Amino acid sequence: MSATEATVDTRLDVIDALLRAAGSELGRTAIMKCLYILQEVEGLPLGYRFGLYTYGPYDAQVLNDLGYAEALGRVTSRLTRFPNGNQGYLYRAAGKRDVALDETARDAVKKVAKAFATRTAADLETVSTILFVDRHHLRAREKVGVETLVSEVHAIKPHLTTERIRAEIESLRRQGYLRAVA
Repeated sequence: MSATEATVDTRLDVIDALLRAAGSELGRTAIMKCLYILQEVEGLPLGYRFGLYTYGPYDAQVLNDLGYAEALGRVTSRLTRFPNGNQGYLYRAAGKRDVALDETARDAVKKVAKAFATRTAADLETVSTILFVDRHHLRAREKVGVETLVSEVHAIKPHLTTERIRAEIESLRRQGYLRAVA
């Protein structure tokens, strides 16, 4: 994948590869957050414009791409009821298909799928919000301490406990995902 903005076909290939690498169906939240991580952390130039939304980073174009992939028969979806009582869609790759991704992109997709695809929506909300704030500081060329990051994420997501935020920050630090934390 080149450093230029991805085409729709490339984004669909990444979605396809993500669903295959996950090894199971993924919900919209998992797909959204994994694509955010692939673009903003792993550096895949997908061309999404993520903003902070209710459940963390969000771009409506991801949902458009999922709908288009389904219309093309590249993915299938089914409506389900989640354990928390909410309804939502689960997606899976459809049929056999070779995706046109280079080795770097394939490796990034496998890495993100392994680390995040099986996490709960609540976990992914926490993780992606931490990464969003971290990347904000990185773009501003600012280093921040763990407690500053905890405080900023908690201000955005007051329903998350500081202990949970701190634990996720430490996990992300150990995995090498945080760049602005001193």
